[in-house]
Amino acid sequence: MTEMLARVSARRPLAVIALWLAAMVASGLVAGALLESALTTEFRLNSSFESARAKSLLEDRLRGPAPVSEIVIVQSDSLTVDDPEFRQKAEAVYADIAALGPDIAIPLPNYYQSGDPTLVSPKGRMTTIMPFVMAGDLKEATINVAKVLHVVEEANGKDGFRVLMVGDASTAHDNNELSETDLRRGERIGIPVAMIILVVLFGTLVAALAPIG
Repeated sequence: MTEMLARVSARRPLAVIALWLAAMVASGLVAGALLESALTTEFRLNSSFESARAKSLLEDRLRGPAPVSEIVIVQSDSLTVDDPEFRQKAEAVYADIAALGPDIAIPLPNYYQSGDPTLVSPKGRMTTIMPFVMAGDLKEATINVAKVLHVVEEANGKDGFRVLMVGDASTAHDNNELSETDLRRGERIGIPVAMIILVVLFGTLVAALAPIG
């Protein structure tokens, strides 16, 4: 079979090259159209597991998909949550996130609204947490959380406060950013190294470019 393909390729090299080019263009178009929908940071069990079937039944019949929750942390080394400056900072961050709208994030009551002591650190009272629910499923939340992270990053480190964020969507977003950075770094390093190795192996630059191409 391979011998026959080799003979056909040798007799019609231009046609073979044209077919390869057409296949490359087609694969590029298909990858560009379908790759984004195929990527996810969501962990899923195989549907054959009983726990996966039970989770699906609970979502369909009882409570729907579990909401994607995020927690914003406001912390000071010198002020407590009862100090006016602390309250002003926390409420400003809360308001900026709420201003993004319910299509991005839905704020839950904070300490100053509910008085819930579980939202404040018991020792020193220098930290408060503010819960939010991200709109949509995990995939949508991972995209939308970038706007919330921008608010948090803008507030962090100013006026002596630390403003941090933790949750499934923000973790998935950071993992995507790290993966993309690592991929770009790997390409910058890996391709030149591969070129050097191929040039040494094949002895010519043209032969080395063929497999990379």
